[in-house]
Amino acid sequence: ATRINPYPADYWLEMATAYSVAGDNKRLENAIERAQRAAPFDTAVLWDVANLNLMRGDTAEGLRQLRTAMQYSADSWDRYVQLCWRITGSVDTVLRDAIPPVSQAYSSLLQLTVYEDRPEDAVKVWSAAESLKLPMEKAEALRYFDFLLNRGRAADAEQQWRRFAGYSPVLARYGSSDENLIVNPRFEQPVLNGGLDWRYASAQDATVAMDPGTSRTGRASLSMRLNGTPSDSGIYQLVPISPGVSYRISADVRSELQGINGPRLAVFDAYTNERIFLSEEVAGDTDWHEIGGIFRAPGTASLIAVRIVRWPYQTQIRGRLWMDEVTLTQASGVRGGRGAM
Repeated sequence: ATRINPYPADYWLEMATAYSVAGDNKRLENAIERAQRAAPFDTAVLWDVANLNLMRGDTAEGLRQLRTAMQYSADSWDRYVQLCWRITGSVDTVLRDAIPPVSQAYSSLLQLTVYEDRPEDAVKVWSAAESLKLPMEKAEALRYFDFLLNRGRAADAEQQWRRFAGYSPVLARYGSSDENLIVNPRFEQPVLNGGLDWRYASAQDATVAMDPGTSRTGRASLSMRLNGTPSDSGIYQLVPISPGVSYRISADVRSELQGINGPRLAVFDAYTNERIFLSEEVAGDTDWHEIGGIFRAPGTASLIAVRIVRWPYQTQIRGRLWMDEVTLTQASGVRGGRGAM
């Protein structure tokens, strides 16, 4: 083997660079071939050979060599994917020709499409990774779903969330269904604070916590402590819906409250913040009971926020509210109203 290729790969790469500058394609091809033969599994050599092929316009061969290089270098995914992206400008080409079927490569490409604010391309990358059943980290998955929701792709987010929850241990207990569109409806799983699970934002005069000692149907419930004039509990969930469709929403609640204008189950358009539905209030000391009602989604609504609010909220209130078994389903055959407004 030494007699056939007596020089190291670096030598042949230097010669290839010189031939490339001189426009001597025949010798360039020979030098590239010998460099590869000298170090067929060296990532740096594969990288340089790929660049030489790209410089001379052989994009297909350059991408093939980049793909091979990526399989031998787990610490350079971002660098490789960014180069493939710059070369092709096409996520379809990168998926088809450039990246191997490994999670790190798809993760880098997904992050790049999100950074470049290209939701359609991000959906393609996620769908391709999904078809290969590639694992994704929880934090990365939540960032992706938040990106879709922020870009108005609620339907894509719902479909891909359901499928991902169906096969990935990351979201195995966070699925939704047509029987209940709410994720984690009994608050038995840790709140993910992102994606289609519950989210929590700090709210004035209100605090929330999981209460494993109190529930109506499961192992836990959500406990809300109110003291002052809170307008919002701070806990909410974003739920993709179909415009113009009637829905039935309900929650089991229990209360130990002093004051008037108690908490209510509410639905808002997540994009416009228009209030769509407001349930009856919960007041005084009550045992477990159901609150809720039926509403019709506006013709432009595709994503709602389910919240616990007070309206009006200017009066003082103190005490606790527990919530369990939140349910949202289509109300087939029912003419939807707007609920208490």
